[in-house]
Amino acid sequence: KENLQYYLKLWKQKRYTDYTICYLAFHGFPETIKVGKEEVNLDELAQMLNGSCKNKIIHFGSCNTLDTDERNIRRFLETTQALCVCGFKTDIDYLESSVFDMLLIENLQQYKDISRVHHTLKKDHRRLVRKLDFRMLYQ
Repeated sequence: KENLQYYLKLWKQKRYTDYTICYLAFHGFPETIKVGKEEVNLDELAQMLNGSCKNKIIHFGSCNTLDTDERNIRRFLETTQALCVCGFKTDIDYLESSVFDMLLIENLQQYKDISRVHHTLKKDHRRLVRKLDFRMLYQ
């Protein structure tokens, strides 16, 4: 947990302003990522990032982390001030989710408008979006 805090603190520094995507690849449970032997829930993670994610995207490359009520994800967005949070609501296959993560990151780099990214993913990769139960919420 301390290492996660350390690296998130680094990411928040001015010299990393251009690094806009925080890709969190961990084992996950509803509203939670597993960091080593410890668990970090969305509220704890939001406090670690508190207000420092303006114009940044947070992607959970983990099973079930976004398996929660939309209000909890919105609260996470508000607390972090992130532009977007996305991830999976169900158990995911490693290979399929890895392919999808690459498609997601490519689209995030290609389009400046998050709603366009979301629309493109749902249109061009509908089967994976559904199978992985992908969620994307944004400001």
